[in-house]
Amino acid sequence: MTQADDTTPFWVDPVMRVGYTARGIVYVLVGVFAFGAAWYEAGEAGGTTDALESLLGGTLGMSLLVAIAIGLVAYGVWRCIDGWMDLEDHGLETKGLVARGAMFVSGFINLGLAAYAVSLIWTAGFSGGGGGGQGGGSGGSKGLTAWVLSFPFGAWIVMAAGAVVVCAGLYYGVKAYTGRYKEHLRSTEMSERLDPFAKVGLVAQGLVITITGAFVIFAGWTHNPDEAGGIEQALKALHQAAFGRYLLGAVGIGLMLFCIYCLIEAIYRVIPRLEGKDLITLADRFREKAQRQVKDVAF
Repeated sequence: MTQADDTTPFWVDPVMRVGYTARGIVYVLVGVFAFGAAWYEAGEAGGTTDALESLLGGTLGMSLLVAIAIGLVAYGVWRCIDGWMDLEDHGLETKGLVARGAMFVSGFINLGLAAYAVSLIWTAGFSGGGGGGQGGGSGGSKGLTAWVLSFPFGAWIVMAAGAVVVCAGLYYGVKAYTGRYKEHLRSTEMSERLDPFAKVGLVAQGLVITITGAFVIFAGWTHNPDEAGGIEQALKALHQAAFGRYLLGAVGIGLMLFCIYCLIEAIYRVIPRLEGKDLITLADRFREKAQRQVKDVAF
C-alpha cells in the first residue's frame, strides 16, 4: 500500500456497506409502490419520501425507519468522503472532477433524505406514531424550484440543474451498457449470477431519474415550479403514458432489481485503496471471458 492508502480511514468500508443496504431498502419499497400502482388501478406510485412515510406506525416500521435513517446518513457520508479523498482514483482531470462532484451531490441528496426520515421519526414521536407526511419529496422539489426561479436567470439555473439530472440518469444506462460498475465489484460465483439483475436495475433507475430531470427542465422553461417533481412525479408520468400500466409495472420490477444492485454493492463492492493487487473484479472476469471467446473464434 502507498502512503496515500495509509490515510484511508478503516471505518469507511463498513459505513459504505451500511449505506448501500439502506439505499436498497428504500428503493425496493419504491419499486413495490410502483408495481402495486400498476397492478391495482386505484393505486398510486410513490417516491422515496413516500417509501419512508409508509413505515410510520407500528414498532417494527419505526425501528426499520430508524435503521434506514442511520444507513442513509452512512451512505451520504461515504459518497462525500469518496469524492473528497478520491478513494476510487478518479484524479484531478476534468472527467475525474466531474465524477467526484457527482459523488458530493449524491451524498447531499441522501443526507437530505436521511434528514426527512429523522423528521418523520421526530413527528411520530410527538404524535404517538400515527399519520404520514405531506408528500415531502414532491413538495420539497417544487418549493426549491420556486425559490430558484425567483432569482435573476433563475429559469436558466433550473434548466441547467434539470440537464445535470438528465445526464445523471443517462449515466446509469451507460454504466449498465458498458459494465463500468463492475470495476469495483469483487468477482464471486454469486456476484456473477446476480449481475444481469443489477443491469436491469440500473436501467430502470436511470429511466426514472432521466424523466425526473426532464420535468425539472420543463419547470424552468415554463417558469412553473408545479412541473418540477421527484421520483413520484416521474412514476406518475409513466403511469399516464400509453400502455402506462405495463410500463409502470416493468419499471417497478426494475426498481426492485435496483435494490439487488444496491445489495450487490453492499456485499461485493471494494475500495481500490483498501485492496491488494491480487483482487479479481467482475470486470476482470468479463475481460477474461471476452479474450477466451476471441481465441476460440481465432482457432
